[in-house]
Amino acid sequence: MMASNGNSRLKDCIQRIEDVAEAVVPLYRDMQEMIFAPVDSEVVLDMAQLWMADGGRSAESAISAITFEKLVRATEAKKNPTVNKILYWNDVEAWLNAVQDRLVSTIWMLEEFYSSLPNEKISDELIDTAILSSGEDGHKCYVAANTIFINLASVFDILTGIVSELEKFPKRDFTTYQKIKSQKYNQYDHVMPEVKQPGMLYAEPELPIVRKIETLRNEYVHSGPWDRSPSIYLPRDADRNPMPAFMMMPDMTETGTFVTVRNRNKFYSESKKLNEELIPMVEETMDVVEKTLGGIRIVIAGQTAEGTNQIETKKTMEVLREVAKESVEIIKKDWEKRQELKGKK
Repeated sequence: MMASNGNSRLKDCIQRIEDVAEAVVPLYRDMQEMIFAPVDSEVVLDMAQLWMADGGRSAESAISAITFEKLVRATEAKKNPTVNKILYWNDVEAWLNAVQDRLVSTIWMLEEFYSSLPNEKISDELIDTAILSSGEDGHKCYVAANTIFINLASVFDILTGIVSELEKFPKRDFTTYQKIKSQKYNQYDHVMPEVKQPGMLYAEPELPIVRKIETLRNEYVHSGPWDRSPSIYLPRDADRNPMPAFMMMPDMTETGTFVTVRNRNKFYSESKKLNEELIPMVEETMDVVEKTLGGIRIVIAGQTAEGTNQIETKKTMEVLREVAKESVEIIKKDWEKRQELKGKK
């Protein structure tokens, strides 16, 4: 099958996704300054121990859950917010990482999808016959497209978690290491006006493209495939000449839901082609995400103290030096105990 993954429209879409992924980058610095103000966040994070970033999050840390809990309790006992702010920052940072991860994955899946299907307009009036192909290519394209919808809906959920944390941030108690909670986009409605502006994720009424992405993700995750057998159509014109291949997309309402009659919601009367619709859907979603990121930055700016206090920064440095000494002792003792237990087995 002739693929057109080098066409300019696909390249433009990929560039658009990369631009939005880049728009996430300033949030790292914004969030750091908000969390640690008026202390210099760069100084704090430079002194942070590896267990604070990697413990329970990365294979780079070999400490156990038991050791991590001891380290957390030791810092909580001092009622000093510094370490808990570091832990909190690394948890929030993971969400920012996840947004970028989903966007990069979307690029890969777009390339996978359009390696088998062309990004070309197909004129229905010129189609005379079509062969149904339900082999590997159809399943590959179907999985790639649905992975894109899962990725984009996941971005909605992660952004909702961030917004939820921003709303709670002014009252957060950093003398303890509190759990942050993920939020599902469609189950959260306490949203600040800065992120409810036109074109943003939480705009009212709900944007059709947001509902469409949610609908497609939910159907695939909870109800199964759109078709009994994901298929690619290989059309020919009246002279038997091959035309661009395509995959069908179910009829959807103007608000972004499936056209439904009782138990049936996969109608194809509008003859929409997924390979024609996918790129515009992704591009429109990128507009929503980018505008929402801008709104989030406004919220963060409003909750960030201006400037840094060198006296407070020096006090924090002393706290971290003391924590480092205690942490090394806790980790060392637990490690020796684990080795001793291994030797007895």
